[in-house]
Amino acid sequence: MGRGGEPGHVEPDLGDDGLGSASTDARDGVEAIECVVKRVQPVLHLGVELFDELIQGVQMRQLLGEQEALVCSELADERAL
Repeated sequence: MGRGGEPGHVEPDLGDDGLGSASTDARDGVEAIECVVKRVQPVLHLGVELFDELIQGVQMRQLLGEQEALVCSELADERAL
């Protein structure tokens, strides 16, 4: 025999899908930025290292040029004696 009356209320259970909770956590944005910074940091360090190597190469060429000029002038002085 059937039951009479109104049908019972159906619960949508939106909390199970994560739609009923807070929309976002404020720390998620900070964590995302930290993740990007951690990934970009080695690339920046590589760029700095390459720039340092370039500068050292230029400085070494300048030093070698100065040394050659100094050696040549010392040899000229010794020949004059």
